[in-house]
Amino acid sequence: GDLVVQEGTGGDDDDFFYLINQGHCSISRVGVSGDAEEMARLGPGDSFGEEGLLADRPRGSSVTMLTPGVLLRLKKCDFVEFIKRPLANAIDLDDALKKVKGGAIWLDVRSSEEYEDSHIIDSINIPFESLRSQLDNVDHDTSYVVYCQDGHLSSTAVYLLVEQAIDAHVLAKG
Repeated sequence: GDLVVQEGTGGDDDDFFYLINQGHCSISRVGVSGDAEEMARLGPGDSFGEEGLLADRPRGSSVTMLTPGVLLRLKKCDFVEFIKRPLANAIDLDDALKKVKGGAIWLDVRSSEEYEDSHIIDSINIPFESLRSQLDNVDHDTSYVVYCQDGHLSSTAVYLLVEQAIDAHVLAKG
């Protein structure tokens, strides 16, 4: 029942990335109805907290322990230095076009509305807010070039994809 991360908080240097060593937790987000809706359950070996750190924005969900457990945590500055930078896989437009020509797929992680308004031809849209819940539907044998408006959400999306052993690169600057 312990609340580890509260939705809407964070965005400062006291934020942490968490790795579950023991125990289980629930990831929830306040829904349209105003009630918390469970998005996922995580256990040993799973991690959380990277989305807010990578995008440098408040936490998008709450994390509550379901069982007694042990969590390992890494400060934001260390997470950025040791995990984000090495996994960024940022490429410029020319390299992105080469990858797509070689079989990679454009992945737009903006909202459905933004995607409908304008998008790269032949791209697919998985809004960032639903990416984690749709990871099972992403083809693990395909390479992706991920983009958004400014590069923040897409770099977080690439982190999530790479964490699942999916070949993904972020289009530099969005």
